[in-house]
Amino acid sequence: MHIKQVIIEGFKSYKDQIITEPFSPKFNVVVGANGSGKSNFFAAIRFVLTDLGKDSDNASNTSNTLRAEDRQALMYEGPGARGVLSAYVEVVFDNTDGRLPIDGKDEVRLRRTVGLHKDEFYVNGRHVTKTEVSNLLESAGFSRSNPYYVVQQGKITRLTVMKDSQRLHLLKEIGGTNTYEERRKESVKILAEAERKLNQTKETIEDIRAKLTELEEEKAELLKWQKVEKSKRSIEYAIFDHDYQDVRKKIEDVDAKRAKVLHQSNTLESSMHDAQDSYSHLEEELQALEEELAVSTERLAKLDAERSAALQELASADADVAELEEELEAEKQSAGSMRAEIDSLTAEITKSQGELDGTVAPKLEEMSGRVAALTSERASLERKLQHLYQKQGKSKAFKSIEERDAWLTSEIDTMRKTETAVKSNTEKLTAEVAASDKNLAELGERITKTEASVDAAQEKEAEHKAAIGKAKAARDDAMNRRKELWKADNEDAKKVASVKNEVLKKQKTMDQAVPRDIQMGLRNVKDIVAELGLTDKYHGPLIELFECTEVYQTAVEVTAGNQLFFVVVDNVDVASKIIQRLNRDKKGRISFLPLQQMRARQQLQSARTGGNDDDDDDGGAVSVDGIMARIPEQHKKDVVALISKLKYNRQYEPALNHIFGKTMVCRNLDVASVVAKECKLNAITLSGDQVHKKGAFTGGFHDARRSKMASYASLLKLQKERAVVSAAQESRKAELLKVDQEVSKLLGDMDKTTAEMKHARGSAAALGQELSSLKKSLQDAKKSRAALDADLAAAKSELADIEQSIAHLTSDLNDKDMSSTLSKEDTAQMIALQTELEGAESNLAKLLTEQTTLEKSQAELDLRLSQNLRKRHMELEARLSETEKASKVAAETLTSRTEAKERGRTTVDSLQSQYDELAKGVSEQKDREAKLRAEYEEARAGEQGRAASMEESRRQLESYQTKKAMYVARRDELSKKIREIGSLPSDAFEKYRGKSVKELHKLLKEVLDQQVGFNKVNQKALDQYINFTEQLEDLTKRQAEIEAGNKKIQELITTLDQKKDEAIERTFKQVSRNFREVFKELVPDGEGHLVMVKAKKSKDGAGGGDDDDDDDDDEDDENRSAAANAATGAAGPSSSAPSFESRYSGVKPQVAFGPGHVAKQMKQLSGGQKTVVALALVLAIQKCDPAPFYLFDEIDAALDVQYRATVAATLRRRCDDASAPSQFIATTFHPELVKRADRAYGVSQRNRVSRVARVTGAEALAFLDAGGAADDDDDAGGNDHNNEKKTKRKRRGDDDEEAVAEEEEENSDEDDDDMDV
Repeated sequence: MHIKQVIIEGFKSYKDQIITEPFSPKFNVVVGANGSGKSNFFAAIRFVLTDLGKDSDNASNTSNTLRAEDRQALMYEGPGARGVLSAYVEVVFDNTDGRLPIDGKDEVRLRRTVGLHKDEFYVNGRHVTKTEVSNLLESAGFSRSNPYYVVQQGKITRLTVMKDSQRLHLLKEIGGTNTYEERRKESVKILAEAERKLNQTKETIEDIRAKLTELEEEKAELLKWQKVEKSKRSIEYAIFDHDYQDVRKKIEDVDAKRAKVLHQSNTLESSMHDAQDSYSHLEEELQALEEELAVSTERLAKLDAERSAALQELASADADVAELEEELEAEKQSAGSMRAEIDSLTAEITKSQGELDGTVAPKLEEMSGRVAALTSERASLERKLQHLYQKQGKSKAFKSIEERDAWLTSEIDTMRKTETAVKSNTEKLTAEVAASDKNLAELGERITKTEASVDAAQEKEAEHKAAIGKAKAARDDAMNRRKELWKADNEDAKKVASVKNEVLKKQKTMDQAVPRDIQMGLRNVKDIVAELGLTDKYHGPLIELFECTEVYQTAVEVTAGNQLFFVVVDNVDVASKIIQRLNRDKKGRISFLPLQQMRARQQLQSARTGGNDDDDDDGGAVSVDGIMARIPEQHKKDVVALISKLKYNRQYEPALNHIFGKTMVCRNLDVASVVAKECKLNAITLSGDQVHKKGAFTGGFHDARRSKMASYASLLKLQKERAVVSAAQESRKAELLKVDQEVSKLLGDMDKTTAEMKHARGSAAALGQELSSLKKSLQDAKKSRAALDADLAAAKSELADIEQSIAHLTSDLNDKDMSSTLSKEDTAQMIALQTELEGAESNLAKLLTEQTTLEKSQAELDLRLSQNLRKRHMELEARLSETEKASKVAAETLTSRTEAKERGRTTVDSLQSQYDELAKGVSEQKDREAKLRAEYEEARAGEQGRAASMEESRRQLESYQTKKAMYVARRDELSKKIREIGSLPSDAFEKYRGKSVKELHKLLKEVLDQQVGFNKVNQKALDQYINFTEQLEDLTKRQAEIEAGNKKIQELITTLDQKKDEAIERTFKQVSRNFREVFKELVPDGEGHLVMVKAKKSKDGAGGGDDDDDDDDDEDDENRSAAANAATGAAGPSSSAPSFESRYSGVKPQVAFGPGHVAKQMKQLSGGQKTVVALALVLAIQKCDPAPFYLFDEIDAALDVQYRATVAATLRRRCDDASAPSQFIATTFHPELVKRADRAYGVSQRNRVSRVARVTGAEALAFLDAGGAADDDDDAGGNDHNNEKKTKRKRRGDDDEEAVAEEEEENSDEDDDDMDV
């Protein structure tokens, strides 16, 4: 086994992860400058090895856990805030030899991780504890008693300055004497505790012996006192027995008196039950009558209110009918006057239209034609005349024919252009005439269609009006039905409220009789059963599963009590599910009767008793015949089994048997007492007095009106009635909702139809206005058509004139004559034309005057027709139409109101009849109520009297019961006192039998006076004496056992001392032998051995203090002899010989460094020689308990050159030893170790971060030759100071031994402060 690899990250100066190359299994060296992190590298390995390498000087610092500041110090702290939060070191071991007890692992990885809040170990990735790691390493050979497999800086120096006693202590540790010392300390502690217990036992034995002496006297006094005490108890028994018999007689007397009062009470109770039945019947009848009277009174008030409302409605209908009749008459008169005026207007319009169409219009048309013809003729005459004038003046106007022709040509062209324009205008007018004709035709069609639309809109309006009338009738019918339903719904609501109040009253009565949580459970259990799907396995409360006559109700209620409300289910599983849901939802509490389990239990009980009912328990199966067979013959006619009076389904028999199977109904209490006492059955009377089979008696008055069964039955009946009434109410509400929806639909339809009617009416009015507008447009179009005809005729005339003018001008152009005079024909023509023109103008003026007159007449007639007569005619027709419509509506309304009036009269008559009949019934009910109330008060008074008598009987019974209870208590007290007296002498019963109570008390006083003489008698003296005697025997045995145990412990201590001495001597022998061999290897010409230092003798002969290094030289021979004896074993420890520690005080080495040199002690050696001796001792110790590997940190620092070479050779031989090869990892500043090493590693540092890398031997030697011990620029945790001290030490040399030792010790302490974990 050896260290194969080391992985570091975040530990001290190793910030980044460092993974070393595999180490050699033999010799490895590590080189590097001071402060580069070599010691931190070794500290990392020691950190993983759980501080086993710490020396004894710092052992006190080792603990199982690290403090926060210690963990922080282990982690890298760079400049500023560049530190790390966690660090770990992992050591990889080669385990091919299986030294580490981990099965099947040739390589073992041991990791330790440290953070601000954690310190954890891992082996092959598995989390382990520190103790497990320590045990693992110790099993591989890393012993806590031999920590020298890790040699730190300064440890060699400490060995050089170690005292002789410290060396002896070191040998003890190596020899494993700590185990013996711990066991010896433990044994001494046990021995001291045993001695303490032995002393306590002895003291206790002395105390017990003294106490036994006292108890001897108390025992004798106790015997005398017991004799007197027996007499006292005999007398007390006689007194108590006398009192007991007296109390028993009083109890029998009270029982007799109570039986008499009870008989009277039963008789009175029987009569009271009869009276109560009568009283209850009267009360129920009176209550029903009061409710009926209240309903009738309320109904009467409603009828009165309805009658008043009907009368008011009838009066309103009368007023409406009268008003409507007057309105109809006024509208009829108004319509007549309007029709007359319309007829007058129609005649006048016909007359004016006839005059316009028959006279004025034709004349005007004829006149217009004549004016047009005459105008055309005049224009023709004027053109002809103008031509002649032009012809006459042309000769004067033109100088030549050419000039004239030019003008004529120009004039012809102008005329032709005008002709073209006139033709175009003529064509345009012709087109306009055609368009006007088309427009007239379209207007005619539109007027026809509009008139049809007006008729259709009026017809639709009439249809909507008829539909509205039908909808109103349906609405009125639906609203009447809704009123009736409202009335019925109010009646239903009152019935529901009344039944609900009755249910609440009964529920309140049940709440008083049954605990609230049970009531809550019963109300919720059905819903839970339905949710769980257990309906077929749930049967309901017991009270609902049987029936009984009213006579037995009291007996049933008293027998069952609250068990009446136990719920019957099929089995326990069903009950468990329901109970879980009840508890979870907090919905009450219920007890269950599981039929399956009860049936099985009853069958098992029957099988166990063999069908015999005498000894079965309450839960056993019973038979009526079997129970009746146990009743004495003389009482059978007075006894009946309660279960035989119940009617039930055989399915529920186990549950009813469980409750009522062992209860008998008896005629009276005396019979009940006999049945309970002799037959061991529960007995009960019809009045509810109960006698339990174990002797307990319960009874008293039971008010039948508060019967649970009656109340529950009434409650169920009322709940069913409420369900029926509620269902009827819901049905009524559904019907009412349906009627409401019908009314709403009818009202909506009416609103819709009314809107459509208004829309149709508006459409008709709009179409009427459009028709009037179209007719006016037609008249305007006709006028435009006439104007167009006139314009067209004028255009044609003008065109003819232009053509004629062109013809004349052309004729003149062809004429070559330029004379200025006209021919005779032209002159005659011109005169004729002038005459005709004057005549035409005169005629035209006359015609125009007549035309203007006719046009004026036509305009007046048109204006009168359109703006006056026709407008007034249309207004009157519209008014007449509205009036007729209003009259029709009023007539319909009058018919409706008349019918409503008749219905109201019928309703009033019917309500009056109902009111009179109901008022008569109310009067009769009041008379009956007064009679019943008188009977009720009389019955109530009688009941109060009987109740007072019953109360008096109850008080007497309670008084007797109280007396009996008092006597029974006194009897029980006397019985208890008699029992407390205990055993009595055989003559105690006869000795004082004939004496009176007075004599007995006198004798008792005498005995008590005798007891006064016994002052504080210890009544437990005899028991105490026996007890203390037994304790004395036990303590004596314990004393002997403790003494024997002490002897064995002392023998164990002696044996441990012997074994410890043997271990010390054995270790000394081995280390001494190894030291001689190792020293011989290191100093071939020298010789060295270890010497045991004898302890100094004090004056009293005991061993003295330390001999140390102050022993005189004359003692050397004696010490050397002791060493020889120790080495040969001549003086071994014995039981009588003193111990090794008492004989020897220390160990000192004596060495000689050359042949013929005198052996010297440590203080006589130089610093280098001391180091050689210390190394020899370390290597000798290591040979005693070889470890698989060793860590040396600069062990050659203080050696001379020749010794460094021998040390390197020795280590090399240890590595190459085939029998026990070891791995060495050493740091050095000298080449001797490097030359002997198999592998070298260099430690460097940059920016305060250390690194490890493998280097060759040549590189390592070159580094050492270059002065690698000098300080780097960046130190690693304060190692500069150590370096300075080493430099000074080398500079001074080895002559000053004391200074060197002092500096080495100081340096060691500082190294520990810097490097130790």
